[in-house]
Parts: sequence; C-alpha cells; structure tokens
Amino acid sequence: QKYSLYRLGQVLKAYLTTVEYTVIFLYLQGLDCGEIGGILELESKVVDNAKTRARLKLQKIVQQYGSLSNPQIPLQRRKRTDLAMKVKAI
Repeated sequence: QKYSLYRLGQVLKAYLTTVEYTVIFLYLQGLDCGEIGGILELESKVVDNAKTRARLKLQKIVQQYGSLSNPQIPLQRRKRTDLAMKVKAI
C-alpha cells in the first residue's frame, strides 16, 4: 500500500503542473476553490480551471491505463511553468 501511494504521488507530479497538483492536494483536504485561491493568491476561476484540467488529465490516464497506480504509466512528461512560478508545490 505504501508503494501504491508513492506511485500515485509520482504520477500526479509527472502529469500535473505545479498549480494543478497543489490545487488537487488542497481540494482533497476539503478546501473549496475560494479558500484555495486565497492560499495560493490566485483567482478562484483560475483554481477551478486548474482543478478541471487535472481531473481531465487523470481521467485520460485512467481510461488509457485502467488505474493511476498502473506501473506501465510513463513518468516523463513536459510541464508548463508559467503559473508555477507563483506557486510552490506542497
């Protein structure tokens, strides 16, 4: 189970931008878009868009590989860094 959580973290960091990863991390802790926006100093619409992009990316991975913990998921991805300059990953 430890490996599964570790692998999930690797996949999320590989496929999501720093902003998307941070938004999903905070969202899973129960914060809403307004609260996340306040913490990250981003508009709530930007947070909502990041959450939607992350959800779509993760859905695509699940459709292709059947699970986010599938060891066949490649971990090398190119990422955007424009918004990430403002937000450091948690």
